[in-house]
Amino acid sequence: MVEVGCYNFAHEAYIAKASLAASGIDSVIVDEHLVGMMHTLGAVRLWVDESDLQSATEVLQTDFSDDKVN
Repeated sequence: MVEVGCYNFAHEAYIAKASLAASGIDSVIVDEHLVGMMHTLGAVRLWVDESDLQSATEVLQTDFSDDKVN
C-alpha cells in the first residue's frame, strides 16, 4: 500500500475515498483519529495498492465540478 493523499480533515479523506470507490479503486483511510486527538493537520492519509497509484492519482486530480447529472 502507498499513500495517494493526505488530508487535514477526515471528511475530506472520505470524499476522496468515495471518488476512488466510484472508479473501482479500493483504498484505506489511515490515522483519521490523530486529527481529533492531537489536533494535527495533514494527518489523515489515504492509501491504495501500489498497482492502483497512477489511476488513483488521476481520479483525485480530476475536476468533476462541471459534470452534470441527468
